[in-house]
Amino acid sequence: MPLTFNGQEFIFAKMFNSFGFTTSDLQTFFSGPAFYAWQRMGNEQGWGGPITEEEIMNQYNLQLQILARMYSFEMLPALTCFAGHVPMQIKDYYPNAITTQSPDWAGFPAPYGSVTLLDFSDPLFSEMGSKFIQLQTQYYGTSHIYQCDTFNEMNPPSSNSDYLKNASAGVYNSISIADENAVW
Repeated sequence: MPLTFNGQEFIFAKMFNSFGFTTSDLQTFFSGPAFYAWQRMGNEQGWGGPITEEEIMNQYNLQLQILARMYSFEMLPALTCFAGHVPMQIKDYYPNAITTQSPDWAGFPAPYGSVTLLDFSDPLFSEMGSKFIQLQTQYYGTSHIYQCDTFNEMNPPSSNSDYLKNASAGVYNSISIADENAVW
């Protein structure tokens, strides 16, 4: 089950646009190509960006090629899902959204290292997460296997086991709304 990270920005752009975010908002959220890995894991945002629409489309087309090759080898790709990382402008559109700021990661200066995390208890989390899976399935298909890491290389807002259990349940719920056969 190889991880398939490419083309996420294409799906995230469509998902966030459907919730009212603008291209300008996304330009401060998406990192440049050299920093995709850390942005995709929620460690930082906007660093080395902005990225162009052409780059987003290049990553989309590359993902289609990678998936086709994986399926030709009968591999089951693990696609990504929504971990809760959102553009910092979320409060402009959803003033009652429950969010936290991650601690500055690896010494990245604000706003790059302070990523906004939508809380799993907020109904908007399930809406965004399930919309992401719906769009991803529409454009990439699905193997029903998903991966994400909400707290990669950072401390969660609480280390309480109930909080972590509920956080995980929130992620899985948002996936399973759109894919009843989901494995995460």
